[in-house]
Amino acid sequence: MRTGRLRDDNVMRRLVYLTTIIGVVLVLALPNTALGQDPEQNGTPPALLISNAQSYYDTGTFKVQSNEDEGDPTNDYTEAIRYFNLYMTAVPEIAFEDSVNIYRKLADSYLQISKYADANDGTPQWEKVLEYFQWMLDRNPPGEEPSYNNFQAGWATVQLEGSPSAMPYFETYLELRPEDLGNFMWIGRIYLSLSNNNRACDLFMHVMESDPDFADGVGPARTEILNLRSRLPLRYEEITLKLIELIPDTPQYLLDMSRLKMDQARCDEHLYYLNRYLTVRTDDLYALSILGSEHRRRGNWDEAVNAYRRILQIEPQRIDTICDIGDVYFQQNMIDEAIQEAKRALAIDVDHPYANRVMGDAAVPWALREFAKAYPDREIEKMMYDYRTLMKRISDDYYEKAKADPQHQSRANGQISYLSQFFPQPEDRFMWPSEKDFIIVFPPPRM
Repeated sequence: MRTGRLRDDNVMRRLVYLTTIIGVVLVLALPNTALGQDPEQNGTPPALLISNAQSYYDTGTFKVQSNEDEGDPTNDYTEAIRYFNLYMTAVPEIAFEDSVNIYRKLADSYLQISKYADANDGTPQWEKVLEYFQWMLDRNPPGEEPSYNNFQAGWATVQLEGSPSAMPYFETYLELRPEDLGNFMWIGRIYLSLSNNNRACDLFMHVMESDPDFADGVGPARTEILNLRSRLPLRYEEITLKLIELIPDTPQYLLDMSRLKMDQARCDEHLYYLNRYLTVRTDDLYALSILGSEHRRRGNWDEAVNAYRRILQIEPQRIDTICDIGDVYFQQNMIDEAIQEAKRALAIDVDHPYANRVMGDAAVPWALREFAKAYPDREIEKMMYDYRTLMKRISDDYYEKAKADPQHQSRANGQISYLSQFFPQPEDRFMWPSEKDFIIVFPPPRM
């Protein structure tokens, strides 16, 4: 037994020794590539070239697909490209299936290099991306996915030219993959960047009608469709209405629709969507200010004051809003209330221009009213000296402005209408001669 074991041990030693000798011989016989030398200097076996190419390609792909930052894949893909090209040089007659596999990996390698370069201020190679994906499209090999190749060729064209020449690639992709709504969205964004706005809107509408879950991704916060509000207002309205239908309480869409209606001078609809927005965002001071201004423009005085009061509940020291309320009172000839609001604003900032203007506006009819109380018999001549000073303010501040800007006419005429409560024929007695023609052209309303 012992002799048998020794004999077995000797056999094993000889086998190990022989294997080591063979290994050394094989290593020495390998081309210099295996020892870290440049393969272009030697006749490296094609099998080793393709093996190296695949290894580098797999490493780069792992870095790209890894959830963690595994480093820059550019060098790996660059080496993969080099070895693939060396392999094709070493083996001129490559089977078609093998060449397709290599060209696919070359296309993907250049694609990943270019994406990484764009994201890191590097040098992309979109020309090569387009070249290799176009090669795949021209040959249309069996088992290939032409939709993917069309998409990437289109994207490379956008990067190179930024022109409509990319659109045929994308349109082919959309025909081949009608179910891929995510890329419909992506292509819609690309079309917006290429100013193909109508087609982009078609794609967005298709996405929302096909699957409402995609609606939020179409909204202005996610795409560039906000730019269409001025360029294609009807298409913008179509998309925004669809968004409101699918996601009714989204503040952004309600506010966008309100602004669109305001741009279109469709005031009732503007007010409708603005009120809907404010039921969701009750503390938006800007929107409340717009609401107050819209009611004020319409002469809905109580609604205007209510909107402004809502602002002051949130920000009590907001001087412009206090003055807005004072001005609303003034336009209704509620002089005491207007002066009260003006004083409230001036207590915060004595030099505030708007507050001083409201106070000045209200002071004229207030003074006239006090004069009328002081002179119940309406002895006009006793008042004329003081009155002329006040009337000059009306003449200068209102009528000169009204001549240049029709928006001031109603306020100027309102002043004269107010004066008519206290004095006969205000247009004759209280206007400077140069202003009488203006009153004839714009007769003051009687309250």
